[in-house]
Amino acid sequence: MLKALLAPYLSWIVTAAVVAAVGVSIYAYNAVYERGYEAMRAVHEKALADQAAANNVVIAAAEKGLREDVALIILEKEKLEDEVARLSREAAQDPGAAECGIGSGSVQRLNSVR
Repeated sequence: MLKALLAPYLSWIVTAAVVAAVGVSIYAYNAVYERGYEAMRAVHEKALADQAAANNVVIAAAEKGLREDVALIILEKEKLEDEVARLSREAAQDPGAAECGIGSGSVQRLNSVR
């Protein structure tokens, strides 16, 4: 009796079962794909954050080194300016500054520049 009732609709039932199975398979595939995509995106975002943190550490170290180098250059510049001022004072105080040629004091000042 059941067979007689289902026989005319058997092709429709099989078609519906196949469509349902395909639908469930597509849903399962998409669910797994989305989970994998989300997991990979999380890994990628963490890698980007780690890279940004590493870049910030390197930039901070480079800036610190740059500040130290600038401080050394400023000290060297001040030292050279003091030396130039001292040599200029000595040249101005040299009694033979107006004479033609250079005296021993001028030679010593010139040698100190080397």
